[in-house]
Amino acid sequence: GARDAGQAVAWLRRAADAGRADAQALLAEHLAAGLGVARDLTEALRLFAAAANAGEPAAMTGLARLLLAGPEATWAEGARWAHKAAGAGHTPGMVLLAGTLTKGRGVRRSTRNAISYLRRAAERGDGDAVLRLAHLFDDLGRSQAARELSKALADKGDARAMLLLTRLHVSRRAPSTAAEAVRWANLLVERGDPEALLFVARRGAEADAQVTLALLRRAAEAGLPGAMVDLARRLEASEPAAARGWLERAAALGETEARLLLAAGR
Repeated sequence: GARDAGQAVAWLRRAADAGRADAQALLAEHLAAGLGVARDLTEALRLFAAAANAGEPAAMTGLARLLLAGPEATWAEGARWAHKAAGAGHTPGMVLLAGTLTKGRGVRRSTRNAISYLRRAAERGDGDAVLRLAHLFDDLGRSQAARELSKALADKGDARAMLLLTRLHVSRRAPSTAAEAVRWANLLVERGDPEALLFVARRGAEADAQVTLALLRRAAEAGLPGAMVDLARRLEASEPAAARGWLERAAALGETEARLLLAAGR
């Protein structure tokens, strides 16, 4: 609870003040995200920098992430720290660096080098790297490679990979069979994965109105704003009060379409 989080932050502060780089990195993560403490990006940057300069790889990645999310003037420094984190063997740093190389953010754009770093992180068992690599291969038109990577991760139970496999089939970018795509989609739906529920509901929207409505309701109740909007549209005629309630919940979560619909008097 909040009390436990507060106690954890207090312990991290004491350890960070004592000069422990790992505690400085963890406290910086809490401050950057506002976990158990007020969000403070200035202090997070200071602590990340202190720990990164002390050789803490996770802090190098954290510092790089904040700098790369800042104004363009800080991107090159962010990319430099991402390079250092990757060089230290930190797989999240490799994934972050690959993203900067793909976008050309603070460094010269290089898809080839991005793939190289993602491969290194994937070979070390980083699931995010596998998924990013699959997405990148899909973007490059290498659908077979994207499918194989996604399937290897999906076989381990990764819901994100299962959803990507389903999407690869539906978009006709991968040589997967319809039966395989349906199998992965069904597995996700059985697990109650919100994005899968919404995806399957949208694809089979008119096949069975009651099933679609049930899937949308489950996804909305799981907190997915897009599902809340879709559900509201379907309930508008029969249950206008409930429809507005879902739009208000989606709007509170930052869903732009919900805000526009509410402003239009829906």
